[in-house]
Amino acid sequence: MNEWWSIFTWTVLSLVVVILKLVKSKSSDPIGYILFFYFFFGFGPVVNYLFGMPIYFGIVKQNIPEATLIMFLGIMSFALPHLIGKEPSLVPEESTEEPHAWEGLKLALVGSVVYGVAKCLLMLPLKIQGASKIEMISIALPQLHYVYLLLQMYFCAFYFSAKRVAGLRKLYWINVGIYILYCLIVTERDFIFPLASIFIMKSLVDGTNISWRKFFFGGVVLGGMGTLIFYLRDGTQEAGNVVSALLSQGSILFINTFVLKVFEQGHEYFYGETFFNSLVNLAPSFVYKTDYNNLAWFKSLYAPASDSGYGFALDAEGYINFGHFGVVLVFVSLAVYWKILLKRFSTSEFFRYLTLFSVGFVMYALRNDSLALFKGILYATLIYLFINSLSYLLSIRKRI
Repeated sequence: MNEWWSIFTWTVLSLVVVILKLVKSKSSDPIGYILFFYFFFGFGPVVNYLFGMPIYFGIVKQNIPEATLIMFLGIMSFALPHLIGKEPSLVPEESTEEPHAWEGLKLALVGSVVYGVAKCLLMLPLKIQGASKIEMISIALPQLHYVYLLLQMYFCAFYFSAKRVAGLRKLYWINVGIYILYCLIVTERDFIFPLASIFIMKSLVDGTNISWRKFFFGGVVLGGMGTLIFYLRDGTQEAGNVVSALLSQGSILFINTFVLKVFEQGHEYFYGETFFNSLVNLAPSFVYKTDYNNLAWFKSLYAPASDSGYGFALDAEGYINFGHFGVVLVFVSLAVYWKILLKRFSTSEFFRYLTLFSVGFVMYALRNDSLALFKGILYATLIYLFINSLSYLLSIRKRI
């Protein structure tokens, strides 16, 4: 009973922090939404456990109390710097300059639409015939499948740039529509992250009042859609009821409880080694290359013979390096990153792009590790610089 109350206490305290942040600024910055996503994917299975509903068999039940403390520390450390003081305005400063034509972005989106439409036309007949995801992906250029999905997170982040150019705005939404159709055909949930990012940031910048009714409706729709796709993709999954299925989508609790078990058995802390490894891994492989990564390390301990991966968690990476202090360190650092983004948002087109990208990508990275987080931000920056530079070169060429 003491353990139940411990779990219940950390769950309620975490929810209170998330609600406090949403009440303070759900119509002025995206932090509350990211925290809510963290709570949903971290504490969803915890709620199932508290009410006696099914949870994933890999979750180490005796470690749930400690795991909920770890997630509370993550939520509190991320929220506190944003609860103190006032966040800057997200309304872009007015500019007298002509809108950037973004010719390079037009080329990228045209290529994306052509590929997406062609692949959808090839996969749709197979989908109707009941083909598997692998069979559909393999119909043509299978190696481009995950490249296409990854690029869409970056292309969708150009929303604020695309909306300023009439012809580009239409092309942008056509690409988003094709991307969603592509994901639905192959039962991928990736589109939920950028779609949520666009909706959240558009509403914040437009000054739209995001009521609690809109908030819960949007959350239920996106969460329900993700859950439905998950069960359509894997018919072997079971759930007690709709609520249990919805709350079982997060893997953070599973990762944290098993990591705690590993360290209870005497595993030594990494003392920053995984963070250092993530940073140096950003260098080209001919400069530095290592076979170590957190996801493979976890899989080797949990199910080395398995063909599937299990992901990881940012709070778990903090813990394996410095214990509870490591969790605080990771999420305070994340809060500082967001402080910089929000401060520069209104003054820079690049930071508007990077902020929209980061909303969905940080949600994704919460269930991954620092290497994925660092690489995602680096690649987002490089893609922006490439498309921006290409656009300027093409605009100069047009004037000649």
